[in-house]
Amino acid sequence: SYALPRSPVRVAVNHPSLYYRTIRISVYINVKIYQYICRHNKICTMTFSESIKSLYANYATFSGRATRSEFWWFQLYYFLGLLSICALCISICVTFGEKYIFVIFIASIYILAHIVPRLALLVRRLHDTSNSGLWALLILLSGPGVIVLFIFTLLSSSGDNKYGKTPLYMLELPEND
Repeated sequence: SYALPRSPVRVAVNHPSLYYRTIRISVYINVKIYQYICRHNKICTMTFSESIKSLYANYATFSGRATRSEFWWFQLYYFLGLLSICALCISICVTFGEKYIFVIFIASIYILAHIVPRLALLVRRLHDTSNSGLWALLILLSGPGVIVLFIFTLLSSSGDNKYGKTPLYMLELPEND
């Protein structure tokens, strides 16, 4: 029987240390390319932690603009926070036999504490898409209003507008490599 020769690529991929070294090198190269593009074009998106810091720094700021990444990272943070609070409260209720009103009470405190920053972030996101912050009142129209707002938050920025400069250009990056 005829056996196919072993490919050097297949041997390299099957060797664990070479495989992980190749992944590390490719990740390092991708990070360096991203840093180069950001540094020279001065366009970047926010990371998860930057968006949370930005939101709490602009807790009740309804003027200005917010990037898509800032908006959606905070929505993820809010949802995960609410989910973890509910899971913790339910496990406490099940363990100690408390009533589920405890869960509703703690979750409602979390929701109430985030009404103003979420509304401010929504208004700033609408400003970024060149829409008035009054569009945020559509949230009162439950179904159709939420769908329209969802579409507005998905729209991209269109450069500088009457609400300010593009927030993507405002991010400062460290100069060290």
